Amino acid sequence: MKKILYPIFLALFTLMAVSCDNEPLEGEFGDPNGGGSGGGNQTPGGNFTATIDGNSFVADGALAITMYNGDIVQTSISGANVSGNSISLQIEAEGTGSYVLSNPVDFDNPGDGTAMYAQLGTEGFPYTTTVNSTGTLEITEWDTQNMIVSGTFSFEAEREVDNEDGSVTVETV
Repeated sequence: MKKILYPIFLALFTLMAVSCDNEPLEGEFGDPNGGGSGGGNQTPGGNFTATIDGNSFVADGALAITMYNGDIVQTSISGANVSGNSISLQIEAEGTGSYVLSNPVDFDNPGDGTAMYAQLGTEGFPYTTTVNSTGTLEITEWDTQNMIVSGTFSFEAEREVDNEDGSVTVETV
């Protein structure tokens, strides 16, 4: 039985290989060298830039996503670069407006969301907004049809770092 199937499979494979044509692709395709809605030096999916302690941060990729779970709405806007640094903003809302970024567990003054700055290769936790280090997010454009979110943000974030002597140092960016 195997002797009969082998020539049949070989004949079918040969027929498939010979019948293939090299056809040009048709239709609209995204720009393989970047994306976004304009020209210039945009990151795939948009521009995301910041200044962190006087140093320029330019994301190689940016993403904004809104999730719905019943009455709960959460929007996350983030950018990351190839060096492994990232900024992430989360709010419990959607659309244009001004949002307060603070500590997520401050029940007396919860704000509208939180912000985080993470550095790959550093020890310790990411920098996050806290009760002592808050910020703002101003969304000026919310275009779901063209998938564009535009605005500005500013925040101060901190993290605790354990020292060798057992003490804790609070670092701020």
